[in-house]
Amino acid sequence: MAELTLFADLSADPITMTTRLAPSALPLGILLRPARETDVEAMGALRAESTGRTDVETSVAEVRATVEGGDGDYLAAASKVAVDEQDQVVAFVQTVGRTADGTDPFVVRVHTQPPWRGRGLGRALLIEAMRAAAERSDRVGLRVDSANGEALSLCRSLGFVEDGAAAPSPRPSASAPTG
Repeated sequence: MAELTLFADLSADPITMTTRLAPSALPLGILLRPARETDVEAMGALRAESTGRTDVETSVAEVRATVEGGDGDYLAAASKVAVDEQDQVVAFVQTVGRTADGTDPFVVRVHTQPPWRGRGLGRALLIEAMRAAAERSDRVGLRVDSANGEALSLCRSLGFVEDGAAAPSPRPSASAPTG
């Protein structure tokens, strides 16, 4: 797996930012809310499921370590879960305000349960993370598997580019991926 590190410029004028980071419509019965300590087990299990891991405990430990500052300054305002009507976590994003190596706000992970993929949850969660990061910095970063075309397309549609590359002009598209 080759990972790409991408960054999105959050310093654009307010109209561009408002358009690019407009909240996404969510599927019926889905709500975004701040991640809670009580969500860590479900988030870890979802991470294991979405990555094909059989070791759920390791995934739970990784999620917990992020909350506890192991990946940098945990940014609770940019770390959300998408829950269904039974308050079950179906997707989540974890973000740090500054990584341990001093990088700008960074999305550590985004995961969506397979049945919920392609319904806009990844987009909605990334937008929430980007909006919160914009209050702290003029850019936000993330890593994406270069072989994951859907995730890469979603990131690029939100203005993420490789460090040093020029971001394309944001333009609405009816065919944009809905992660």
